[in-house]
Amino acid sequence: MSTHLVRWICVVDLCQGLFQLLPKLISTMAGNRWILGTALAVVVVATMQSFFYTNLVLICAMVVNKVIRCKYPLRTIGESSRQRRLVDLLALFVLVTIFLWYFVMTLYLTM
Repeated sequence: MSTHLVRWICVVDLCQGLFQLLPKLISTMAGNRWILGTALAVVVVATMQSFFYTNLVLICAMVVNKVIRCKYPLRTIGESSRQRRLVDLLALFVLVTIFLWYFVMTLYLTM
């Protein structure tokens, strides 16, 4: 199960690179001017917070998973596909929920 959490952390890190570093790189190459429009500026601000907090939640889930595996070693020997799907759904839910929250709040504050 921890490998699934590591995969989700990798997905969030790649998304953060795409939505954070690439627009900032383009802005820097354009002479420190934002040329990508206000819509993408709102998306960049929303993703900055949401990906950060999603990474924190996933890392905490990975630590909890390790503690449970150490405390109950015989119960966690085999992982079922149901458990993996549950982890995938929870990780996706956390990512989407936090992103939508910050996206809506960013839109609300900029209007």
